[in-house]
Amino acid sequence: MVLVCLFVQEMVQGPCFNNQQSLAGTNFLASCNRIFGCIEYSQKYIPRPDDHSGEDRKNCLNKCSVKCALLNLLASLLEACPSQDIPGRCYDILDFDVIDRQIGRLCRVLGMAGEPPRYPPDGDDVADCDPESPEDAQLMNISTTLENELLLLCSYVLKLNAVTPSRPPPLPYLSELYNGEEVEKMDKLTPEQQLYAAELQFFLQRRLGYVEINWKGQLVEPCYFKLTPECSNLVARQLWCNVTLDRINNTVSPDSRAFPTVKAAELVEVLEDVVDDIELESRLGRNRWLKAVSVVAQYRMRLLEATFYLAVGTLIFQALADARWGPKNRFKHSEQNWATIVLSVSVMLQSTCTLLLYMSFVYTGTSCVCDMKKGLGFNHCG
Repeated sequence: MVLVCLFVQEMVQGPCFNNQQSLAGTNFLASCNRIFGCIEYSQKYIPRPDDHSGEDRKNCLNKCSVKCALLNLLASLLEACPSQDIPGRCYDILDFDVIDRQIGRLCRVLGMAGEPPRYPPDGDDVADCDPESPEDAQLMNISTTLENELLLLCSYVLKLNAVTPSRPPPLPYLSELYNGEEVEKMDKLTPEQQLYAAELQFFLQRRLGYVEINWKGQLVEPCYFKLTPECSNLVARQLWCNVTLDRINNTVSPDSRAFPTVKAAELVEVLEDVVDDIELESRLGRNRWLKAVSVVAQYRMRLLEATFYLAVGTLIFQALADARWGPKNRFKHSEQNWATIVLSVSVMLQSTCTLLLYMSFVYTGTSCVCDMKKGLGFNHCG
C-alpha cells in the first residue's frame, strides 16, 4: 500500500491539477477516514517482557509507514491549487475528529502527555536487535519516525486551514498552539488535549517551519516543512539568526531586487553557505575539542579587547609601581611584594587571552575553515 501511495503521489504532485482533481473526485478521501480510524495506536499500552525482538515496535512502524504515505499523498493534493474545489472537498469529507484522536495517541506514545515514552530511546526493550542492521536500527530509532508522522498530521491540518481562509479552522487549537497562544488561556481545550498541549506547542515551534511563496505581491502557496533537530537547535540561537539575516541582507544587491532571477541566484548562494555552516557545525559538535574552540570563537572580539586592555594596563601598572626584578631584588623577595604579584597575574591573564585568541583564529579562520570543510568531505568552502 505504501508503494501505491508513493506512485500516486508522483502522479499528483508537481502540481498536476488534472490528476489532483481526478483523485479528489474519487472515494479516496473517504477511504482515508476508514484507514485512519482503523490503524490507531492503543491508548493503553501493556508491555511484553518477552518481546525482545521488537514485534510491538514492528507493528507500530508498519502503521506509521502507511499513515505517513497517506499524509504525504493528501498534502500533494493541496499543492498550488488554483481553486477552492479540492481543499473544499478535503475540508468537507475528512473526519478531523479521527485526525485529532491520532494526534492525541501519538503524543501519548511519544511521552508528551505526562507519561514516559512508550518506546525507550535507548532500545532496552529490544535487546535482540542488531544496531548495525538497517531494519533493526529503524526499530530502535522509532521515535524519530513517530515524530515525523506527528509533524505530517499537524502540518496538513495547518496548511488546509491556510488554503481555506473563508472556513473555520478544522482544529482551532493547533493554529493557536503554533502561533504561540498561551496554553493557560485556551479555555476550549478538551481534557485530553490539555494533557499534551504544552509539550505539543514546544515541539511544533521547534520542529515545524513555515514559509510563504509569493509572486508579484500575491500569495501563491503557504508551506509547512519539517526541521531536523540540528536545524531547530541552530535557529533558536540569537547569534545565528542575526548572522544569517545579515548575510542575506548583505548578499542581495539593490540592483537585483528588480530582477527576480538575479535575486534568486544570489539567495541560492547564501542558502548554500547557510546549509554548509549547518552541516559543518553539526560535524564539529561531535568533536569536543573543536566544539570548545568554536565556542571560544564566538567571543573573539571580547578576547581581543581583553588582551588589549590587559597589555595597556600591565604596562601602566609596571611603570607606576616599578615592580621589576633586578639584581638587588631576588625572586624570593620579589614574590612578597604585592605589586609583583598583581603584575604576574596580569601577565598570565594576558597570555591566556592571547593563546585563546590565537586558537580561535587558527581553527576558525576563513582559510582554516575551508581546509576543515574539505577535510570533512565538502567540495567547496562556501
